[in-house]
Amino acid sequence: MAKNYEGESASKRSSSRQSTLLRGELRWESCPQPVEIRIHNLSAGGLMAICSCAPKLGETVSVTIRGIGDVPGQVAWIRAGGIGVTFDVAVDPHLAFQLSNPKPTARFIPPVEKDARRPGLRRARRSGF
Repeated sequence: MAKNYEGESASKRSSSRQSTLLRGELRWESCPQPVEIRIHNLSAGGLMAICSCAPKLGETVSVTIRGIGDVPGQVAWIRAGGIGVTFDVAVDPHLAFQLSNPKPTARFIPPVEKDARRPGLRRARRSGF
């Protein structure tokens, strides 16, 4: 059976992954400032992200994802600039792709007067064609 980067078999995954390119923030206890990450894969159980500064393997982290919020988890794997995080709670990955304001805002369009004419337009002359 083929092994993935995390060391577990790909058939043991409990949920499908969404390929994406989202920004997020990663926080952990030994790092005072949040670290910006680029999320490449997102599923209900975890994510794969690229980050400049990674926590230690097995360290407890908190990931902030737009549309989902703060999600606690643990670092499952680390490799050249990338990390895998397993979430402590399942999330709905589709929330990260929803717009923050899905309803269009209403625009005010002033009413048009009944006999209003557009400037520069004239009535067509009948020329017998």
